[in-house]
Amino acid sequence: MPSTAINYGLKVPDELVQLDIKRSKTKSGTPERKKAEADLKAATEKYKNSPEVDERFDKEKAIAARDAFMNKLIERYNGNQVLAAAAYNAGPGAVDRYLKGGTLPKETINYVNKIFGNIM
Repeated sequence: MPSTAINYGLKVPDELVQLDIKRSKTKSGTPERKKAEADLKAATEKYKNSPEVDERFDKEKAIAARDAFMNKLIERYNGNQVLAAAAYNAGPGAVDRYLKGGTLPKETINYVNKIFGNIM
């Protein structure tokens, strides 16, 4: 099952990735957006119980997927485990925006502080 999301250690079918891209490129509240959201929801339902996608119920696979994702994040942030943990919680895009002067969600700051002590 090939996927453009594999770069982040995730197994997501290309169909879902492409439908989400299509949804994100349409303006909120328009008929096009509503159709794109319906298409994405239908495709998500099709894959939701797929063992190739949803590994949360297989402890060993879930741990391996988490570890692979964290390793990618640590590599992405040049070994900075604090930024990797923030990206694990809020997503890499949020951390990238933070590094350019943005802010992190309060939930993420609390998450990082809980792991590393009050460093943020």
